[in-house]
Amino acid sequence: MSFYNRLMRFRYDYLPVRLIGEILTKRWIDNLIPFLVLIAVVISFGAIIPDFYTTGNLVDATRQLGEFGIVVIAMMVVMVSGGIDLSVASTFALVNISALGLTSIAGWPIGPVFIMSLLIGRSSASSMVH
Repeated sequence: MSFYNRLMRFRYDYLPVRLIGEILTKRWIDNLIPFLVLIAVVISFGAIIPDFYTTGNLVDATRQLGEFGIVVIAMMVVMVSGGIDLSVASTFALVNISALGLTSIAGWPIGPVFIMSLLIGRSSASSMVH
């Protein structure tokens, strides 16, 4: 066996470059990397920010997550159907501010505000498409 062949065998057997390359070509790695980054960010925030893991902070985070989750689900439906529509977030903001105005300033009850929010969202989305 020549020196070159021994060197190549050593390279493929003991250097992690090939192993890392093989791991990165697996299908499950596409989901694992963002998950590991999320875990690293949560752990880093917990170490840097005092009282990050308190009940009050977790309640606030889940409350905000509910609102943004609605927008994310709407964006997912648009993207899965084959398009990119940036008006989903602006429609959400318009409906949100109009619902807040109708409840706080006009004093409407929740039922009519809900129906009006659906109508405003529908008219806003249909006007942005055309």
